[in-house]
Amino acid sequence: IDCAGWLRGTDIRVFAQRILTERSDLDVVVFLNEKGEKMAFVRGQVEPQSFEGLRVEPHKRFTIYDQLHTVGINIPQDKGAACLMTLGKEMIQRDYQQGIFRMRKILEAQKARLVYDDEGLDALRETIEMEEGKSPDYLDWMRFFITKQTMKRLHENYQSMKQRMECRLENRLLRGIVQLSSDGDMVRAQALFRSS
Repeated sequence: IDCAGWLRGTDIRVFAQRILTERSDLDVVVFLNEKGEKMAFVRGQVEPQSFEGLRVEPHKRFTIYDQLHTVGINIPQDKGAACLMTLGKEMIQRDYQQGIFRMRKILEAQKARLVYDDEGLDALRETIEMEEGKSPDYLDWMRFFITKQTMKRLHENYQSMKQRMECRLENRLLRGIVQLSSDGDMVRAQALFRSS
């Protein structure tokens, strides 16, 4: 589950074929094409086929969720399945939740291994002020995602408030900065912020 976007720019078809070639224990690799359709490479076939209606034992299948398709896509997994999920510096709590819940039974028996790169680790350390040399645990990543989401919302709220204030200022300026004199020929400046 590539929440961090490590596969961005990768041809998912080629990546799926490579996994099937390298993993002799698998019969099928499922991926989502550029249209968002569930597709599958089946061992022994050259071209992918639609995943819908394909019968294969879940433990013989590998599923790729690229970053674009970590929201709203459901591909049932084996009840004891495990996933590898990428974590990145731009992720927020919502991204994490959307990704991890591609594993619909994660709260029951499924497992997840979380992986991150140095860039993500540096962002985490800076954001939550984690000491150098300490390896982050699950709670550190949750603090990071929640902090990033809070910061994003604060920024969005600030931008919205700033836009509303600018709009109000423009309205006042339109009403009060210039007013025609009673004869219509003369223009004179008025107080910028007179009460309305």
